[in-house]
Amino acid sequence: MIPLNGKCDESGRFVSECFSCHRLGCQRADGGYVASALVNPSVLLQLNIATIKKRWTMNFKNWRLWCCSIVIACIQNVGWAAADAALVDKLRLVAEGYQSNKSAFIHGKCVFTFAYRRADTIDDALGEKWNDQPLQDVLGFTYLFRGDALVVRTPMDGNVGEEIVSKMEGHRAIVAPINIAKQGDYALDYDGIVNTAIVYAPENNNLHVTMHPFNLAFDNDILDLAYVILTAEADSFESTQLEVVENAVYEDREYLLVKQTDNSTGAPYHYHHYVDPARGFLPFITEGYHSSGKLHFRMVLLEARQDGANYFPLHAMMLLPRVPTEKAPYIDVREMKVLELDLEFEPTDEDLVVHLPKNTQFSDGINSNTAKSLYRDGDEDFPAVSTNDIKGIYDELQTLAVEREEEAAIRAEHGIVQAPQSATRRYVLFAINAVLIAGVIVLFLWSRRKKDRQSA
Repeated sequence: MIPLNGKCDESGRFVSECFSCHRLGCQRADGGYVASALVNPSVLLQLNIATIKKRWTMNFKNWRLWCCSIVIACIQNVGWAAADAALVDKLRLVAEGYQSNKSAFIHGKCVFTFAYRRADTIDDALGEKWNDQPLQDVLGFTYLFRGDALVVRTPMDGNVGEEIVSKMEGHRAIVAPINIAKQGDYALDYDGIVNTAIVYAPENNNLHVTMHPFNLAFDNDILDLAYVILTAEADSFESTQLEVVENAVYEDREYLLVKQTDNSTGAPYHYHHYVDPARGFLPFITEGYHSSGKLHFRMVLLEARQDGANYFPLHAMMLLPRVPTEKAPYIDVREMKVLELDLEFEPTDEDLVVHLPKNTQFSDGINSNTAKSLYRDGDEDFPAVSTNDIKGIYDELQTLAVEREEEAAIRAEHGIVQAPQSATRRYVLFAINAVLIAGVIVLFLWSRRKKDRQSA
Protein backbone atom coordinates (compact mmCIF):
# COMPACT_ATOMS: atom_id res chain seq x y z
CA MET A 1 0.00 0.00 0.00
CA ILE A 2 1.17 3.53 -0.71
CA PRO A 3 1.47 5.52 2.52
CA LEU A 4 -0.77 8.58 2.87
CA ASN A 5 2.09 10.92 1.97
CA GLY A 6 2.27 9.33 -1.46
CA LYS A 7 5.73 7.71 -1.26
CA CYS A 8 6.44 4.28 -2.70
CA ASP A 9 7.78 1.50 -0.55
CA GLU A 10 11.42 0.45 -0.78
CA SER A 11 10.74 -2.26 -3.34
CA GLY A 12 9.54 0.34 -5.82
CA ARG A 13 6.68 -1.90 -6.88
CA PHE A 14 4.29 0.94 -7.62
CA VAL A 15 5.13 2.85 -10.78
CA SER A 16 3.39 6.19 -11.21
CA GLU A 17 3.61 9.45 -13.09
CA CYS A 18 5.99 12.07 -11.73
CA PHE A 19 4.34 15.37 -10.75
CA SER A 20 7.36 17.35 -11.87
CA CYS A 21 8.31 15.83 -15.21
CA HIS A 22 5.25 13.67 -15.99
CA ARG A 23 7.32 10.57 -16.83
CA LEU A 24 6.29 7.10 -15.75
CA GLY A 25 8.43 5.71 -12.94
CA CYS A 26 10.36 8.90 -12.29
CA GLN A 27 11.15 9.41 -8.61
CA ARG A 28 11.26 13.00 -7.40
CA ALA A 29 14.07 14.31 -5.24
CA ASP A 30 11.87 13.97 -2.14
CA GLY A 31 11.02 10.37 -2.98
CA GLY A 32 7.35 11.16 -3.62
CA TYR A 33 5.09 9.72 -6.28
CA VAL A 34 1.76 10.65 -7.73
CA ALA A 35 -0.73 7.81 -7.90
CA SER A 36 -3.13 8.88 -10.62
CA ALA A 37 -5.97 7.22 -12.46
CA LEU A 38 -4.71 9.03 -15.55
CA VAL A 39 -2.47 6.02 -16.26
CA ASN A 40 -4.36 2.84 -17.11
CA PRO A 41 -2.76 -0.24 -15.49
CA SER A 42 -2.54 -1.88 -18.91
CA VAL A 43 -0.04 0.82 -19.89
CA LEU A 44 2.57 -0.87 -17.72
CA LEU A 45 2.17 -4.15 -19.55
CA GLN A 46 2.36 -2.34 -22.88
CA LEU A 47 5.58 -0.60 -21.82
CA ASN A 48 7.24 -3.89 -20.82
CA ILE A 49 6.26 -5.57 -24.09
CA ALA A 50 7.35 -2.55 -26.11
CA THR A 51 10.76 -2.63 -24.45
CA ILE A 52 11.25 -6.31 -25.27
CA LYS A 53 10.09 -5.90 -28.87
CA LYS A 54 12.57 -3.07 -29.27
CA ARG A 55 15.52 -5.23 -28.13
CA TRP A 56 14.60 -8.75 -29.15
CA THR A 57 12.33 -10.61 -31.50
CA MET A 58 10.07 -13.43 -30.36
CA ASN A 59 11.91 -16.68 -30.91
CA PHE A 60 12.74 -19.94 -29.19
CA LYS A 61 15.71 -18.48 -27.30
CA ASN A 62 13.94 -15.61 -25.58
CA TRP A 63 10.38 -16.90 -25.02
CA ARG A 64 11.16 -17.33 -21.33
CA LEU A 65 12.05 -13.64 -21.12
CA TRP A 66 8.70 -12.72 -22.68
CA CYS A 67 6.79 -14.85 -20.19
CA CYS A 68 8.71 -13.49 -17.22
CA SER A 69 8.13 -9.92 -18.36
CA ILE A 70 4.39 -10.47 -18.71
CA VAL A 71 4.23 -12.00 -15.22
CA ILE A 72 6.19 -9.08 -13.74
CA ALA A 73 3.97 -6.58 -15.52
CA CYS A 74 0.86 -8.26 -14.14
CA ILE A 75 2.29 -8.06 -10.61
CA GLN A 76 3.05 -4.38 -11.19
CA ASN A 77 -0.52 -3.86 -12.40
CA VAL A 78 -1.89 -5.40 -9.21
CA GLY A 79 0.31 -3.10 -7.14
CA TRP A 80 -0.72 -0.11 -9.21
CA ALA A 81 -4.41 -0.91 -8.85
CA ALA A 82 -4.05 -1.22 -5.08
CA ALA A 83 -2.17 2.07 -4.89
CA ASP A 84 -4.69 3.80 -7.11
CA ALA A 85 -7.65 2.47 -5.12
CA ALA A 86 -6.03 3.64 -1.89
CA LEU A 87 -5.59 7.13 -3.29
CA VAL A 88 -9.21 7.29 -4.45
CA ASP A 89 -10.33 6.23 -0.97
CA LYS A 90 -8.30 9.06 0.58
CA LEU A 91 -9.68 11.59 -1.89
CA ARG A 92 -13.22 10.45 -1.19
CA LEU A 93 -12.54 10.87 2.52
CA VAL A 94 -11.56 14.50 1.91
CA ALA A 95 -14.58 15.15 -0.34
CA GLU A 96 -17.02 13.52 2.07
CA GLY A 97 -15.53 15.33 5.07
CA TYR A 98 -15.73 18.68 3.31
CA GLN A 99 -19.28 18.08 2.07
CA SER A 100 -20.42 16.78 5.45
CA ASN A 101 -19.14 19.95 7.13
CA LYS A 102 -20.82 22.19 4.54
CA SER A 103 -24.17 20.38 4.58
CA ALA A 104 -24.28 20.41 8.40
CA PHE A 105 -25.48 24.03 8.21
CA ILE A 106 -29.13 23.35 7.43
CA HIS A 107 -30.56 26.84 7.83
CA GLY A 108 -29.47 30.39 8.54
CA LYS A 109 -28.86 33.91 7.33
CA CYS A 110 -25.53 35.28 6.21
CA VAL A 111 -24.72 38.84 5.12
CA PHE A 112 -21.32 39.15 3.48
CA THR A 113 -19.32 41.43 1.21
CA PHE A 114 -17.04 40.76 -1.70
CA ALA A 115 -14.37 43.44 -2.21
CA TYR A 116 -11.80 44.21 -4.89
CA ARG A 117 -8.79 45.99 -3.41
CA ARG A 118 -5.06 46.57 -3.78
CA ALA A 119 -2.11 46.49 -1.41
CA ASP A 120 1.62 47.08 -1.79
CA THR A 121 2.66 43.73 -0.27
CA ILE A 122 1.12 40.45 0.90
CA ASP A 123 1.74 41.44 4.52
CA ASP A 124 -0.06 44.74 3.94
CA ALA A 125 -3.02 42.89 2.43
CA LEU A 126 -3.26 40.42 5.30
CA GLY A 127 -3.11 43.39 7.69
CA GLU A 128 -5.88 45.12 5.67
CA LYS A 129 -3.59 48.02 4.80
CA TRP A 130 -4.86 49.16 1.41
CA ASN A 131 -3.48 51.73 -0.95
CA ASP A 132 -5.77 54.12 -2.83
CA GLN A 133 -5.54 52.48 -6.26
CA PRO A 134 -8.12 51.48 -7.26
CA LEU A 135 -11.10 52.61 -5.18
CA GLN A 136 -12.32 50.08 -2.65
CA ASP A 137 -15.18 48.45 -4.53
CA VAL A 138 -17.53 46.37 -2.39
CA LEU A 139 -20.38 44.09 -3.42
CA GLY A 140 -22.95 43.17 -0.80
CA PHE A 141 -24.86 39.89 -0.60
CA THR A 142 -27.55 38.37 1.57
CA TYR A 143 -27.53 34.58 1.68
CA LEU A 144 -30.55 32.76 3.14
CA PHE A 145 -30.79 28.98 3.25
CA ARG A 146 -33.10 26.29 4.57
CA GLY A 147 -32.77 22.65 3.62
CA ASP A 148 -32.43 22.40 -0.15
CA ALA A 149 -33.68 25.96 -0.71
CA LEU A 150 -31.47 29.05 -0.86
CA VAL A 151 -31.32 32.56 -2.20
CA VAL A 152 -28.31 34.79 -2.81
CA ARG A 153 -29.32 38.35 -3.57
CA THR A 154 -27.88 41.81 -4.01
CA PRO A 155 -29.73 45.10 -3.60
CA MET A 156 -32.34 45.84 -6.26
CA ASP A 157 -33.88 48.80 -4.45
CA GLY A 158 -33.53 50.64 -1.14
CA ASN A 159 -35.74 48.29 0.84
CA VAL A 160 -33.86 45.16 -0.14
CA GLY A 161 -30.41 46.70 0.20
CA GLU A 162 -30.60 48.51 3.53
CA GLU A 163 -29.47 45.54 5.62
CA ILE A 164 -26.26 45.32 3.60
CA VAL A 165 -25.47 48.98 2.98
CA SER A 166 -25.83 49.80 6.69
CA LYS A 167 -23.08 47.29 7.50
CA MET A 168 -20.50 48.45 4.98
CA GLU A 169 -18.84 51.04 7.21
CA GLY A 170 -18.87 53.76 4.59
CA HIS A 171 -17.29 51.80 1.73
CA ARG A 172 -18.48 52.67 -1.75
CA ALA A 173 -20.97 49.95 -2.66
CA ILE A 174 -21.52 48.59 -6.13
CA VAL A 175 -25.14 47.73 -6.76
CA ALA A 176 -24.45 44.54 -8.69
CA PRO A 177 -27.81 42.90 -9.41
CA ILE A 178 -26.85 39.24 -9.10
CA ASN A 179 -29.74 37.21 -7.70
CA ILE A 180 -29.95 33.44 -7.39
CA ALA A 181 -32.76 31.25 -6.07
CA LYS A 182 -32.69 27.49 -5.76
CA GLN A 183 -35.16 24.84 -4.64
CA GLY A 184 -33.86 21.30 -4.94
CA ASP A 185 -32.69 20.76 -8.52
CA TYR A 186 -34.65 23.74 -9.84
CA ALA A 187 -32.84 27.08 -9.90
CA LEU A 188 -33.10 30.65 -11.16
CA ASP A 189 -30.08 32.79 -12.04
CA TYR A 190 -30.69 36.51 -12.67
CA ASP A 191 -28.11 38.65 -14.49
CA GLY A 192 -28.78 42.35 -14.04
CA ILE A 193 -26.40 43.44 -16.79
CA VAL A 194 -28.69 42.03 -19.48
CA ASN A 195 -31.83 41.81 -17.30
CA THR A 196 -32.44 38.11 -17.95
CA ALA A 197 -33.24 35.19 -15.68
CA ILE A 198 -32.26 31.65 -16.67
CA VAL A 199 -34.50 28.99 -15.12
CA TYR A 200 -32.93 25.56 -14.66
CA ALA A 201 -34.56 22.14 -14.27
CA PRO A 202 -32.90 18.91 -13.08
CA GLU A 203 -32.08 17.84 -16.64
CA ASN A 204 -30.17 21.04 -17.49
CA ASN A 205 -29.11 22.38 -14.09
CA ASN A 206 -25.44 23.34 -14.46
CA LEU A 207 -25.69 26.36 -12.16
CA HIS A 208 -22.86 26.80 -9.65
CA VAL A 209 -23.25 29.40 -6.92
CA THR A 210 -19.84 31.08 -6.83
CA MET A 211 -20.72 34.08 -4.65
CA HIS A 212 -20.92 32.03 -1.48
CA PRO A 213 -18.87 32.04 1.75
CA PHE A 214 -17.78 28.42 1.18
CA ASN A 215 -16.31 29.45 -2.17
CA LEU A 216 -14.11 31.80 -0.14
CA ALA A 217 -12.86 34.72 -2.25
CA PHE A 218 -13.16 33.04 -5.63
CA ASP A 219 -15.62 35.05 -7.69
CA ASN A 220 -15.99 32.87 -10.78
CA ASP A 221 -13.94 29.72 -10.22
CA ILE A 222 -15.24 26.49 -8.76
CA LEU A 223 -12.71 25.18 -6.25
CA ASP A 224 -15.17 23.50 -3.91
CA LEU A 225 -13.01 20.51 -2.91
CA ALA A 226 -15.88 18.03 -3.02
CA TYR A 227 -16.79 19.26 -6.50
CA VAL A 228 -13.18 19.09 -7.70
CA ILE A 229 -12.59 15.56 -6.42
CA LEU A 230 -15.91 13.99 -7.40
CA THR A 231 -15.88 15.64 -10.85
CA ALA A 232 -12.35 14.39 -11.48
CA GLU A 233 -13.30 10.88 -10.45
CA ALA A 234 -16.45 10.93 -12.60
CA ASP A 235 -14.26 11.97 -15.54
CA SER A 236 -11.91 9.02 -14.82
CA PHE A 237 -9.20 11.58 -14.08
CA GLU A 238 -8.83 12.28 -17.80
CA SER A 239 -7.98 15.96 -17.34
CA THR A 240 -7.24 16.18 -13.62
CA GLN A 241 -4.46 14.52 -11.67
CA LEU A 242 -4.62 14.39 -7.88
CA GLU A 243 -2.16 13.57 -5.11
CA VAL A 244 -2.53 13.39 -1.33
CA VAL A 245 0.30 14.31 1.04
CA GLU A 246 -0.08 13.83 4.79
CA ASN A 247 1.50 16.07 7.44
CA ALA A 248 2.40 18.83 4.99
CA VAL A 249 3.74 21.80 6.95
CA TYR A 250 2.76 25.35 5.99
CA GLU A 251 3.89 28.19 8.26
CA ASP A 252 4.47 25.87 11.22
CA ARG A 253 1.09 24.13 11.00
CA GLU A 254 0.36 20.66 9.65
CA TYR A 255 -2.24 20.10 6.95
CA LEU A 256 -3.46 17.40 4.64
CA LEU A 257 -2.24 18.58 1.23
CA VAL A 258 -4.24 17.79 -1.88
CA LYS A 259 -2.25 18.54 -5.05
CA GLN A 260 -4.29 19.05 -8.19
CA THR A 261 -2.97 19.29 -11.74
CA ASP A 262 -5.46 20.58 -14.28
CA ASN A 263 -4.55 19.61 -17.85
CA SER A 264 -7.81 20.74 -19.45
CA THR A 265 -6.32 23.88 -21.00
CA GLY A 266 -3.20 22.28 -22.48
CA ALA A 267 -0.36 23.50 -20.28
CA PRO A 268 -0.71 21.97 -16.79
CA TYR A 269 -1.90 24.26 -14.03
CA HIS A 270 -1.24 23.24 -10.42
CA TYR A 271 -3.31 23.82 -7.28
CA HIS A 272 -2.15 23.08 -3.75
CA HIS A 273 -5.04 22.74 -1.27
CA TYR A 274 -3.90 22.74 2.38
CA VAL A 275 -6.82 21.06 4.15
CA ASP A 276 -7.40 20.90 7.91
CA PRO A 277 -9.34 17.70 8.77
CA ALA A 278 -9.82 18.99 12.33
CA ARG A 279 -11.63 22.08 11.04
CA GLY A 280 -14.25 20.78 8.66
CA PHE A 281 -11.78 19.72 5.94
CA LEU A 282 -11.70 23.37 4.90
CA PRO A 283 -8.81 24.47 2.65
CA PHE A 284 -7.17 27.13 4.82
CA ILE A 285 -4.56 27.83 2.14
CA THR A 286 -4.95 27.30 -1.59
CA GLU A 287 -2.18 28.19 -4.05
CA GLY A 288 -2.26 28.23 -7.82
CA TYR A 289 0.87 27.80 -9.95
CA HIS A 290 1.45 28.22 -13.66
CA SER A 291 3.13 25.38 -15.56
CA SER A 292 6.39 27.33 -15.16
CA GLY A 293 6.11 26.99 -11.38
CA LYS A 294 5.40 30.70 -10.89
CA LEU A 295 2.88 31.53 -8.17
CA HIS A 296 -0.36 32.83 -9.68
CA PHE A 297 -2.45 33.32 -6.55
CA ARG A 298 -2.67 32.49 -2.87
CA MET A 299 -6.01 32.06 -1.15
CA VAL A 300 -5.98 32.37 2.64
CA LEU A 301 -8.93 31.51 4.89
CA LEU A 302 -8.31 33.85 7.81
CA GLU A 303 -11.26 33.07 10.05
CA ALA A 304 -13.96 30.42 10.44
CA ARG A 305 -16.68 30.12 13.06
CA GLN A 306 -16.97 26.85 14.95
CA ASP A 307 -20.48 25.50 15.45
CA GLY A 308 -20.24 22.21 17.29
CA ALA A 309 -17.92 20.05 15.22
CA ASN A 310 -18.41 22.13 12.07
CA TYR A 311 -16.82 25.29 10.68
CA PHE A 312 -18.32 28.13 8.61
CA PRO A 313 -15.89 30.42 6.67
CA LEU A 314 -16.02 34.05 7.78
CA HIS A 315 -13.08 35.86 6.18
CA ALA A 316 -10.89 34.98 3.21
CA MET A 317 -8.54 36.78 0.86
CA MET A 318 -7.29 35.88 -2.59
CA LEU A 319 -3.87 37.45 -3.20
CA LEU A 320 -2.65 37.92 -6.76
CA PRO A 321 0.91 39.25 -7.13
CA ARG A 322 1.35 41.71 -10.00
CA VAL A 323 4.72 42.68 -11.47
CA PRO A 324 4.12 45.46 -14.03
CA THR A 325 7.00 46.59 -16.21
CA GLU A 326 6.61 50.32 -15.59
CA LYS A 327 5.85 50.55 -11.86
CA ALA A 328 6.43 48.85 -8.55
CA PRO A 329 4.99 45.38 -7.86
CA TYR A 330 1.70 45.25 -5.98
CA ILE A 331 -0.95 42.79 -4.82
CA ASP A 332 -4.47 42.62 -6.22
CA VAL A 333 -6.83 41.40 -3.54
CA ARG A 334 -10.26 39.83 -3.62
CA GLU A 335 -11.74 39.68 -0.14
CA MET A 336 -14.79 37.87 1.24
CA LYS A 337 -15.94 38.97 4.69
CA VAL A 338 -19.02 37.83 6.60
CA LEU A 339 -20.69 40.76 8.38
CA GLU A 340 -23.54 38.82 9.95
CA LEU A 341 -24.10 35.09 10.51
CA ASP A 342 -27.22 33.81 12.27
CA LEU A 343 -27.35 30.02 12.25
CA GLU A 344 -30.42 30.00 14.50
CA PHE A 345 -32.48 31.88 11.93
CA GLU A 346 -34.78 29.64 9.86
CA PRO A 347 -36.07 31.50 6.79
CA THR A 348 -39.76 31.26 5.94
CA ASP A 349 -41.15 30.89 2.43
CA GLU A 350 -41.69 34.67 2.46
CA ASP A 351 -37.99 35.19 3.20
CA LEU A 352 -36.75 32.88 0.44
CA VAL A 353 -37.44 35.30 -2.41
CA VAL A 354 -35.53 37.43 -4.89
CA HIS A 355 -36.83 40.77 -6.20
CA LEU A 356 -36.48 41.20 -9.97
CA PRO A 357 -37.40 44.09 -12.28
CA LYS A 358 -40.87 43.64 -13.73
CA ASN A 359 -39.54 43.57 -17.32
CA THR A 360 -37.07 40.73 -16.62
CA GLN A 361 -37.01 38.25 -19.49
CA PHE A 362 -37.16 34.61 -18.38
CA SER A 363 -36.01 31.60 -20.41
CA ASP A 364 -34.56 28.13 -19.92
CA GLY A 365 -31.29 29.24 -21.55
CA ILE A 366 -31.65 26.61 -24.29
CA ASN A 367 -34.83 27.12 -26.32
CA SER A 368 -35.45 30.66 -27.56
CA ASN A 369 -39.18 29.90 -27.68
CA THR A 370 -39.21 29.90 -23.88
CA ALA A 371 -38.22 33.59 -23.66
CA LYS A 372 -40.88 35.80 -22.09
CA SER A 373 -41.25 38.71 -19.68
CA LEU A 374 -43.64 37.18 -17.17
CA TYR A 375 -44.27 40.16 -14.87
CA ARG A 376 -44.30 43.06 -17.35
CA ASP A 377 -47.99 43.83 -16.82
CA GLY A 378 -47.83 43.66 -13.03
CA ASP A 379 -48.20 46.57 -10.64
CA GLU A 380 -44.93 46.10 -8.71
CA ASP A 381 -41.65 47.45 -10.06
CA PHE A 382 -39.70 44.67 -8.34
CA PRO A 383 -41.99 41.65 -7.97
CA ALA A 384 -40.89 38.90 -5.58
CA VAL A 385 -40.04 35.48 -7.00
CA SER A 386 -40.07 32.70 -4.40
CA THR A 387 -38.04 29.52 -4.45
CA ASN A 388 -41.40 27.73 -4.52
CA ASP A 389 -42.22 29.49 -7.82
CA ILE A 390 -39.23 28.21 -9.79
CA LYS A 391 -40.65 24.87 -10.92
CA GLY A 392 -43.94 26.50 -11.92
CA ILE A 393 -42.07 29.15 -13.93
CA TYR A 394 -40.03 26.48 -15.70
CA ASP A 395 -43.17 24.47 -16.57
CA GLU A 396 -44.89 27.63 -17.82
CA LEU A 397 -41.96 28.44 -20.12
CA GLN A 398 -41.92 24.90 -21.52
CA THR A 399 -45.66 25.05 -22.21
CA LEU A 400 -45.16 28.40 -23.95
CA ALA A 401 -42.42 26.91 -26.13
CA VAL A 402 -44.65 24.00 -27.20
CA GLU A 403 -47.46 26.40 -28.11
CA ARG A 404 -45.15 28.62 -30.14
CA GLU A 405 -43.65 25.66 -31.97
CA GLU A 406 -47.10 24.28 -32.79
CA GLU A 407 -48.19 27.69 -34.10
CA ALA A 408 -45.03 27.91 -36.22
CA ALA A 409 -45.70 24.44 -37.66
CA ILE A 410 -49.28 25.40 -38.59
CA ARG A 411 -48.11 28.60 -40.28
CA ALA A 412 -45.45 26.69 -42.20
CA GLU A 413 -48.01 24.09 -43.28
CA HIS A 414 -50.27 26.78 -44.73
CA GLY A 415 -47.43 28.85 -46.16
CA ILE A 416 -48.15 31.78 -43.87
CA VAL A 417 -45.27 34.18 -43.38
CA GLN A 418 -45.45 35.76 -39.95
CA ALA A 419 -45.28 39.54 -39.93
CA PRO A 420 -42.68 41.14 -37.68
CA GLN A 421 -43.96 41.44 -34.14
CA SER A 422 -43.14 43.77 -31.31
CA ALA A 423 -41.24 40.94 -29.64
CA THR A 424 -38.76 40.92 -32.53
CA ARG A 425 -38.25 44.64 -32.15
CA ARG A 426 -37.74 44.15 -28.42
CA TYR A 427 -35.01 41.57 -29.09
CA VAL A 428 -33.25 44.01 -31.43
CA LEU A 429 -33.46 46.80 -28.86
CA PHE A 430 -32.29 44.38 -26.18
CA ALA A 431 -29.21 43.49 -28.24
CA ILE A 432 -28.45 47.17 -28.90
CA ASN A 433 -28.76 47.99 -25.20
CA ALA A 434 -26.46 45.10 -24.29
CA VAL A 435 -23.81 46.39 -26.72
CA LEU A 436 -24.12 49.93 -25.33
CA ILE A 437 -23.78 48.70 -21.75
CA ALA A 438 -20.72 46.63 -22.68
CA GLY A 439 -19.21 49.70 -24.35
CA VAL A 440 -19.75 51.80 -21.23
CA ILE A 441 -18.09 49.15 -19.06
CA VAL A 442 -15.08 48.90 -21.40
CA LEU A 443 -14.74 52.69 -21.48
CA PHE A 444 -14.89 52.86 -17.66
CA LEU A 445 -12.22 50.17 -17.23
CA TRP A 446 -9.99 51.83 -19.85
CA SER A 447 -10.27 55.25 -18.21
CA ARG A 448 -9.50 53.82 -14.76
CA ARG A 449 -6.46 51.97 -16.08
CA LYS A 450 -5.28 55.13 -17.80
CA LYS A 451 -5.70 57.02 -14.52
CA ASP A 452 -3.69 54.35 -12.68
CA ARG A 453 -0.85 54.66 -15.19
CA GLN A 454 -0.80 58.44 -14.90
CA SER A 455 -0.71 58.33 -11.10
CA ALA A 456 1.98 55.61 -10.99
